[in-house]
Amino acid sequence: KPNPTNLLTSPDSIRYFEYGMFCMGWHTPATHKIIYYIASCLIFAWCVVYLPIGISISFQKDINTFTPNELLTVMQLFFNSVGMPFKVLFFNVYISGFYKAKKLLSEMDKRCTTLEERVEVHRGVVRCNKAYLIYQFIYTAYTISTFLSAALSGKLPWRIYNPFVDWRESRSSFWKAALNETALMLFAVTQTLMSDLYPLLYGLILVLMINLLFFSDIWTGLATVAYINGLMVQTFPFCFVCDLLKTDCELLVSAIFHSNWIHSSGSYKSSLIYFLKNAQKSIAFTAGSIFPISTGSNIKV
Repeated sequence: KPNPTNLLTSPDSIRYFEYGMFCMGWHTPATHKIIYYIASCLIFAWCVVYLPIGISISFQKDINTFTPNELLTVMQLFFNSVGMPFKVLFFNVYISGFYKAKKLLSEMDKRCTTLEERVEVHRGVVRCNKAYLIYQFIYTAYTISTFLSAALSGKLPWRIYNPFVDWRESRSSFWKAALNETALMLFAVTQTLMSDLYPLLYGLILVLMINLLFFSDIWTGLATVAYINGLMVQTFPFCFVCDLLKTDCELLVSAIFHSNWIHSSGSYKSSLIYFLKNAQKSIAFTAGSIFPISTGSNIKV
């Protein structure tokens, strides 16, 4: 909770995220750099290179022996593992922006002079770190639960190809292969977590910024909310009705076709053909024959 004597600053929003970066080999420490670089290369080779290759080999080699459940597990891992290297690559290519943003946040904190503003920043920081912990819990829980369910059934969790250990040879070989897969997946899902969580954290920080800029005064905030509500009432109902009319016209074709036209009179059939032909022309409401009037366009505005 906010403590006036020890309030957090904006760069602390990514504190836990930086812990994750350090564990993945993305955040170089000030000391022992050579050892860290070696460990970073090993983690990269293990998760980004070996994992997609290993799952691809396993997919081709053992596809005929997979149960439906194993096939689904391997397929979802295959698609995620193939896409993950690109996520990791682009994150590290543009990692300089991460440090620039962190420095910029420190500069922007200097503008928060009142206690209320600093408390608001503190709460935003806590929210960001909570988001990281929630993501970490969900991703780790998936990995551990998959390992436990597979271990209890006596089968490998993800069936990743291992050139050094044949898990079918003995019980000890099975556990070696299973623990290797689980450790690998813990690193892999954490890398996926980092790339998935990164935009969310900065999104939360930008919410925070808007709140400090425009809603620092409660009366200003209430007035802005009232204005937005008035704007929605002004435009949304008509846009929604236009969508309803468009939907009704589209349903009219089916309604006409499913009517009892086979046993109807010739005049009814002639009218039916006329209506069918014209009902197939979609009705589009526009403003000045330029902008479409619809709920989608209303939301964009």
